Amino acid sequence: MCDFPAVVALLGTAGGLVTASLVALGVAIALNNGFFSAPGSPVPMAVSGGLLVAATAVLAPVSTMVDDYVRCMGAATTCASELSNFQNALAGLMTVLAIQAIASFAAAAIAWIPWAGQTPMWLILGALVVQLALIPSIIVFFDALVRCVEAAAAAARVAPLPLIIAFATLYLVVTVFYVYHSRKRLPN
Repeated sequence: MCDFPAVVALLGTAGGLVTASLVALGVAIALNNGFFSAPGSPVPMAVSGGLLVAATAVLAPVSTMVDDYVRCMGAATTCASELSNFQNALAGLMTVLAIQAIASFAAAAIAWIPWAGQTPMWLILGALVVQLALIPSIIVFFDALVRCVEAAAAAARVAPLPLIIAFATLYLVVTVFYVYHSRKRLPN
């Protein structure tokens, strides 16, 4: 089924979940920085990991949905390279998100110890910021895929036009030939 808005909604939802994960991670870092607040740090750290798992789960059906959309629009062969680029970038992002989720859960185990959780938390935050470089590549690949699908769909709508013109011309020639040869001629 050609359900393009659902794909865009899932991508946006995943972006929101990653952003919320960054916020939860920042709260965990801030809580771990104090002696008396550190015991509250594992909860936002686990929330950060849970949000990353949720983002990965939201992105899981996107690859199949985009593949179905491209096939539905009749651009499977025309846009195969754009589809492959997008799916590979999406798989890379999902892999990094899953690794970050596991690291967040592991860091939550020691986050209750004041200042002990700072190093893994900052590493996780740094990795998430570096991972943000994957998001523009996904946007670029998604835009290229959408443009390719739209161009293929436009070409498919225009493709019958030459056939229509050829059949109309043939019909006109046959009609003129028939009318010309079927009328009675006056003797000279």
